[in-house]
Amino acid sequence: MIFLEPQGLNTYEVYPNGLSTSMPSNIQLEFLRSIAGFSNIKVTRWGYAVEYDFIKPVQLKPTLESKIIKGLYFAGQINGTTGYEEAASQGLLAGINVAMFLKDKDPIVLSRKQSYIGVLIDDLVTLGTEEPYRMLTARAECRLFLREDNAYFRLMDLGFQSGLLPLKRYEKMVNFENAVKTKNFSYQDCRVKKRIEIEEKYLGYIAKLRIESNEYSNLEKYLIPNELFEKRLPGLSNEVFEKLKKHKPANLAQASRLSGITSAAQDIIRIAILKTYHSKKI
Repeated sequence: MIFLEPQGLNTYEVYPNGLSTSMPSNIQLEFLRSIAGFSNIKVTRWGYAVEYDFIKPVQLKPTLESKIIKGLYFAGQINGTTGYEEAASQGLLAGINVAMFLKDKDPIVLSRKQSYIGVLIDDLVTLGTEEPYRMLTARAECRLFLREDNAYFRLMDLGFQSGLLPLKRYEKMVNFENAVKTKNFSYQDCRVKKRIEIEEKYLGYIAKLRIESNEYSNLEKYLIPNELFEKRLPGLSNEVFEKLKKHKPANLAQASRLSGITSAAQDIIRIAILKTYHSKKI
């Protein structure tokens, strides 16, 4: 479908929506004039494309800092994403972590069960992407947790910790969450009532999801030291070792999401961490 869109009341230009192209100008003119009614068309501005530089996001830490160059952070479409929301969310986290880096403070890392930003970044830095990445709700295993009504519960502590939330605003959020937790509210407080109703409605599903989430969180506690990527562990196949060496997952949870990393391989890695690098386990 091609829609001819006049570009204004006082202009003779028409935009053929549906004919986006970056082909050479002579080819553009040829196929435009092949359209009925366009045989004598004149082009005032040729179609064009914008090329983006691209880095492999597996070269980044979950903080969006480069694994190669300390203090260098990347965010946006350069990391292989598409869309404005994806770019803005990365810019937010990268900006926070730049500030934390300059202040010599611990970085902020969002987990998959805390936010869609956490899902997006974990997918990028763990698995990489072969095509422009779009954040879809289906990508999040814990999407029942990732609701707008419980955003305070999920993110207020990190917001305050990073300095983005003023104390008074943070205290209001804490009071709200306390009211939900104790179910101490008046019916005039519709937001608290709505939040409690949602929690009650999905109670069974959320309980099941919480068990699965806790299992994943346990894997996140096993931090993988860089030394593990230097020499193949006994029992690990060459294929598994090469994938670990290539992606360098930060923890066992990230490693488990790599294709081909079986439960047996995870057990070998876990034992190696506990046996040789137990001080790395938190």
